Amino acid sequence: IEAVKRNKNKIAVIEKDKSFTYQEIYERGIKLADSLIDSGLNKGDKVAILLYNCREYFEIRIAAYLSGIVLAPLVPDTSLEDIIFILNDCKVKAVIYHEDLFSLKIKENTKIRLFISLEKDYGALVSRGEPKEPKIDIKPEDLASINFSSGTTGRPKGIMLMQKSWISSFYNYVLNSPKTSNGGIKMLHIMSLATAGGAAFLPSFFLGIENYFLDKFDEEKIINLITKQKINTIFITPSWLNLLIDFCKYNKIKLHLKNIIIGTEPISKEKFKEAIEFFGPIIQEGYGMAEVLPPLSLICSKDYLKDGKTDESKLIFAGKPMQGVKVKIVDKKGKVGRIAVKSQTVSVGYWNNRELNKECFKDSWFASDDFGYINKDG
Repeated sequence: IEAVKRNKNKIAVIEKDKSFTYQEIYERGIKLADSLIDSGLNKGDKVAILLYNCREYFEIRIAAYLSGIVLAPLVPDTSLEDIIFILNDCKVKAVIYHEDLFSLKIKENTKIRLFISLEKDYGALVSRGEPKEPKIDIKPEDLASINFSSGTTGRPKGIMLMQKSWISSFYNYVLNSPKTSNGGIKMLHIMSLATAGGAAFLPSFFLGIENYFLDKFDEEKIINLITKQKINTIFITPSWLNLLIDFCKYNKIKLHLKNIIIGTEPISKEKFKEAIEFFGPIIQEGYGMAEVLPPLSLICSKDYLKDGKTDESKLIFAGKPMQGVKVKIVDKKGKVGRIAVKSQTVSVGYWNNRELNKECFKDSWFASDDFGYINKDG
């Protein structure tokens, strides 16, 4: 609330050439919360969102926080079979969706009673709400969201994240946020807000970031947006970054950015070096996992630059753990083993999966299926 007061007149979102201030987004979120409560949803009830990247995501996050509703964000390319499984497994009571991501089979195979089409129902739902903040006691230990693994082995796993998990992620993000010379961050979201991209939501309000959205990777749209809106910060996968560099080189385009954050998949030392050479030492690589809200660790210019030159030996590492994050290697075979993490941003466990919880979550540590080692510099 204090961040909204401080940044209330700043532009929060520009979408389809229409701008919304932080005050406007917040007020719409309040009205949405009131309408959802009036529709019979209570604190702890699950609401799924099946959306492309869009302004409404910000409003829904606000409404969920104010009402205590638990969000279950679904990635747009989730299979219909997995969507139906997730909705039933989590006992979801409402779903907010883009029309072309929805199927009537969802209605036929779930017990959901409230279906909210973004195109047909959402606007009226917000307009119907009263601009009054719900008087609901939200505690740090309350469940805030159930996020989902990619489901590469079997069904997607529901990952339970508490209010304190998101707040801790926010603090870590702000402590390591990029500084821009023009005094403002203009950020382009290409990564799905249902996954790692959603971690930028709370820092946006605190820092007064100006946000732009794309629902899929498209080199021409990205370049046009960056050039037209003078965007200075992007968060994308290494694969997308490689494609963007190739496109720019082929078309002899130079992009003027202040900060590029990459993550969610590995990048080779050679490609990392190429990106630094093309854009300058503005590349930050974040490392994390679905069970731990970012940032877990980060490698940036202060780590890989030595006397103004890139130290290639550092480019194979995922950086040092962030403040408040502990990392250790367990089940070693030689120096390599499973990466275990302890942090306020770690999930409290998998939804409806006691056996896996016993295996992976012990004494506040999460033992992942990622493998690595820690060198002498940490």
